Amino acid sequence: MDIREAYGIDNYMRLTKVMRALNSIIQIDKRIVQVALVIFLFSQGLSITIDSNQPSVNNHQQIFQTQNKYVEQLWLFIEKIYGRIRAINVFSILISKCLIMQELNRDILHDVYEKLDPCQVPSILRSLMQPA
Repeated sequence: MDIREAYGIDNYMRLTKVMRALNSIIQIDKRIVQVALVIFLFSQGLSITIDSNQPSVNNHQQIFQTQNKYVEQLWLFIEKIYGRIRAINVFSILISKCLIMQELNRDILHDVYEKLDPCQVPSILRSLMQPA
């Protein structure tokens, strides 16, 4: 109810679809989503905001190689336990929902900055919000 009120019915419906898809993966095996979240957490370019105060990462190659190892292990795990077809389906869902969440985040931030005066937002929350 709060999400619908704050971000509108369209964004609520988009978020609900993503959450249902991720929940369907959790019903298969919650470890899949746990590992996927670690992979996505360190993915470059998934953040749609730019924080000039954030330190830049100097070891991109090492992060990329580590992510690839996790991706490969996740694929092998799903394929071994659930089969190749399920592995393809799960990876497709994870990637597409990640992209949808990124787009949804961008749209919500855009709406927030159109409607809010940043000076009226408490400083602790302002530090979390960054222009898209």
